[in-house]
Amino acid sequence: MLTNLLVTGFGPFHAVETNSSELIIRELPNILGEKEGFSLRTRIFPVIYETASEEIFKTIRTTNPDVLIMIGVSESTDKLQLERVARNLDCSETFDNQSVVRKNQRILKDGPDQYVTVLPLNEYADALNEAGIPTKVSEDAGGFLCNHYYYRACHHLAVVKADCNCVFVHVPNLQNSRHLSRQNSNLSVSSAAKGILLLAQQIKASTISFKIVN
Repeated sequence: MLTNLLVTGFGPFHAVETNSSELIIRELPNILGEKEGFSLRTRIFPVIYETASEEIFKTIRTTNPDVLIMIGVSESTDKLQLERVARNLDCSETFDNQSVVRKNQRILKDGPDQYVTVLPLNEYADALNEAGIPTKVSEDAGGFLCNHYYYRACHHLAVVKADCNCVFVHVPNLQNSRHLSRQNSNLSVSSAAKGILLLAQQIKASTISFKIVN
């Protein structure tokens, strides 16, 4: 039986003319063979606060994933960055694509302060590094829409009690991406996509992805 793998990314925003996460998603079908045991679904989310909850709900409902890997770009990392924590807080001076800024605002008024994955991310990072794909683990997914979508996804999966592993991965500005800021990594799109697939393979058999931390 195939494992439903959902990989999400983001479209263009501000100085990022071609989002590295979208390039990875385009590459995944080229490297995903039948032997991998996955049924791949992908989504590109708009960089907009207002529709995030609806986008998450609709995407999870229609794809019913067993494994959900969310990807976003970060100019502060030169590696794949596995995010351990999704926080209930929007805190960024960056405008979304509707010119909305959210500073020190809870994502969900009555939601838990954070969701923390219990997947062994350090082990996964070690495996990716051994495979030649630079990877690290992070405790802070930032205050912009990457964290916002991550938190929304974790909350929805918790509410519906879905049997789905979820993790967010920040990626750098990759080779072959078009952006106005400097390229901050020598990592290629192909290598990053292979890293995402290897990560999916590692978490395929896991049964718990996050827990509520009060």
